[in-house]
Amino acid sequence: MGIAGPLRLAAFLLGIEGLVAALHAQPFTLHYDVRFGPLRILSMQTTVDLEPERYRTQTRLRTEGLVGVLFPWTAESTTEGTRSPLRPSWHTSEGRYRSQRRTVELRYAGDGSVEARVEPPLDADSHALVSPAARRATVDPLTASLAAMEQACTGRIPVFDGRRRYDLRLEDRGSSEVPRTRGALYTGPAQRCRALIEPRAGAWDADASGEEPPAALEFWIASPRADLVPVPVYLELSGRRGALHIPLTAIE
Repeated sequence: MGIAGPLRLAAFLLGIEGLVAALHAQPFTLHYDVRFGPLRILSMQTTVDLEPERYRTQTRLRTEGLVGVLFPWTAESTTEGTRSPLRPSWHTSEGRYRSQRRTVELRYAGDGSVEARVEPPLDADSHALVSPAARRATVDPLTASLAAMEQACTGRIPVFDGRRRYDLRLEDRGSSEVPRTRGALYTGPAQRCRALIEPRAGAWDADASGEEPPAALEFWIASPRADLVPVPVYLELSGRRGALHIPLTAIE
């Protein structure tokens, strides 16, 4: 997969990280390792704060180990919104790679329209631009992740991350054992779910055929401690170039 693959998939990981604590009354933080083969290439942490009428979720990622030395990259994403139903009010994300900086700011209006500011901006004539009509009635990646939990891993969620428009198609795959992975906090039975990213518009990387196969993410949901509700204890993100293995490693 190389370093380019994991970094391209990081925007999706930012959203999937928000799957934690959708039903939990108190905010807490979960930590994950992201492994490609034997290498620990990324660390992720996410915090969710749910109030009766509002929510706030924040996720951070950074490259680690030798990959972090050679490719120093960090990303942070935050969303605030209202509940019943889940609806974002605003979303921001920032990624840094060496001297390069990429930011996204999304604002949501009551009529379903979405205002987007991205830096560096896409050219006005670019085929990768997502039209205002295509953005309408979408949610950000973090809200999509919380919605996936509320929908019990079924249905379809329209997502716009500021540069790309995709659908998140969810499938309940029943109960199975969590794959064993180095550093994992939990092993045992869990509910297995599958999320398929279906590109619709925007700045997607493409191969020579002009079409990038959608990435598929599977996640196993269980309660790692007696005092916690079920959360994603293991995730596996598969693409054409390989798979990323993502175990839960710590809880604050």
